This record gives sequence, structure tokens and C-alpha cells, in this order.
Amino acid sequence: MDADERDVEARVLGLLVVRLNYLIQRRIPVRGVQPGPVHGATRLRMADGTTLLVRSDQPGSMARVLHAITTGRAVLVERWERRGPVVALWLGVQGVKMLHLGVVVLGPDQPD
Repeated sequence: MDADERDVEARVLGLLVVRLNYLIQRRIPVRGVQPGPVHGATRLRMADGTTLLVRSDQPGSMARVLHAITTGRAVLVERWERRGPVVALWLGVQGVKMLHLGVVVLGPDQPD
């Protein structure tokens, strides 16, 4: 990877971090879960229009998120962490103790 590619990657990561901090501070909930454009990816749509491509840490996590949304429970981004070249998110389901789901952000996305 050359210097220009590293610079672009750093800028994208910086913008992603700003958006994630905003989602956490404003407590903006997940409003939708849809299949992503590539195998193993999921579109996580937030109430403010933010869309992220993610993959779950454990099988079935996205099904739990979808179930929570359809039963009227809020799913919020609780925190994020940098894990080497990727960003990991912790999603929490309100009203359910001990249901914290981990996902890895593949990158920003835009609605179809």
C-alpha cells in the first residue's frame, strides 16, 4: 500500500469514527437490517439514514437484531473499538439484559 492509499484509508476511518461517536452520543437506534451486496455482509440502517456494511462476530447476531427491531425494542451502538485494520461495534438491545452483539464494520454504505 502506498502513501496515497494509506492517506485515503485514514480519512475514511476518521469520518467513520466521527459518525460512530455521533450515533452513540445521540443514541440513534438501528431501524433496519438487510442483506449486504456481498456474501457475509449485512446492511445496518440507522434512524438518521446512516448505513453501515457489517459482518457479525457470531452467527445469528443479525437475526437477533432484526427480532429486537420487529418486537419494538431499541438497538443502539454502545461503543466501538479499533482492532487493527478494522472497527468493531457493540450493539445493545434495550430491555434485554446481557444481550450485547458484536459486529465488525466493513465500511460505510449508501441506501439503494
